[in-house]
Amino acid sequence: MTLCDITVNTTAGITHVVLTGEIDLSNSPTVAATITACIADPAATTVLLDLTGLTFIDASGIRALTNSWRHAHRCRKTLRATGAAAHVSTVLEILGIAELLEMDDTDHPVPAACRQ
Repeated sequence: MTLCDITVNTTAGITHVVLTGEIDLSNSPTVAATITACIADPAATTVLLDLTGLTFIDASGIRALTNSWRHAHRCRKTLRATGAAAHVSTVLEILGIAELLEMDDTDHPVPAACRQ
């Protein structure tokens, strides 16, 4: 089993989900469930995934992100991502996930206070 630390903070209607480590088959259901719960929170209009500390993502992790995006879309909420390292960002870009998650670090950087 690999480790993916998940930290959640909500500030001013934006829920920051900080993912650190690896997302693979062993933990992708937990990652998906956490993101889904954040989307369901009435206090959040936007869920922002901080991928700065993400070192690996496999197909099950990609599925977790795409299913989470679909859920957010159905709930009329925004799911975005920021901070992906080059190797993670490249995978997300090739698969079209970066576009779905509107990845743009200059637009909505994650505040330092939300990273623990």
